[in-house]
Amino acid sequence: MRNELLLITPPYHCGVVEVAGRWLPLNLLYVASAARKAGVEPALYDAMSLFTGWEEIRQELRERWHELPPEQRQRMREHWRQMTPEQRAEARQGSESGHPPQPARGGGRR
Repeated sequence: MRNELLLITPPYHCGVVEVAGRWLPLNLLYVASAARKAGVEPALYDAMSLFTGWEEIRQELRERWHELPPEQRQRMREHWRQMTPEQRAEARQGSESGHPPQPARGGGRR
């Protein structure tokens, strides 16, 4: 099984920066480089540069989900089950509100 990492920029638009041009986010390129050195194959979905929204990001994740090997999907399902109800609610709320969920603040089973 090959290890993969999908890095996603949010569909944020600020106008001023976009007038100057669009570039891949340097911070995620550093993460991608470190991932590759660790044997993980990174991919970048730059929603800002692609002018896509949360629904397109969800669709990308759905498509990639079905490409995962069954054992990896099972591990991800188990991880979801181990999350506290509060962490699940926060993840759902972030995806429905159009804002990314905030990082979990302890208390979760990991």
